[in-house]
Amino acid sequence: MSQSLASTFYRQKRYIVFGLISLIALTLPFITVNGNHLFLLSFDKKQLHLLFTTFDMQELYLMPFVLMLFFLTIFFVTTLGGRVWCGWSCPQTIFRVIFRDFIQTKLLGIRRSIQNKQQEPKENSLLKRILAILIWAILAFIAASNFLWYFIPPEDFFCLLTRPS
Repeated sequence: MSQSLASTFYRQKRYIVFGLISLIALTLPFITVNGNHLFLLSFDKKQLHLLFTTFDMQELYLMPFVLMLFFLTIFFVTTLGGRVWCGWSCPQTIFRVIFRDFIQTKLLGIRRSIQNKQQEPKENSLLKRILAILIWAILAFIAASNFLWYFIPPEDFFCLLTRPS
């Protein structure tokens, strides 16, 4: 397999993985069973929802140890598979690929081609750059909201958006 075919093959696989991870991250906060979320750390209600089980604040006396174990596990896994994490599933990598490869290169054509990085873009208008920033602002709002849905239940989040007081 030649170098360009291999890079295209793995790039397409990475795009599929990026799409699956994004879909999972966006839908996970909405998954509930009998009012219990799959994962939710609600500071407002002082509850932790984990695997559709609700833990109240009185039951969280072991939480510091769980968090320490959680972070130690993250550091351990990062040392073993950091390159795989950064290349295939890191949110920062996913957002960079969405913005640079999809929005700027494929959608608007204001960046160089993925296949030929020496080739300059055909037209590079200010309107396209502004449109890219607007699209990116919408995606950033969705990503920020998605992050908040792990701490504020989505049903409360949308109520708070309509009635901020």
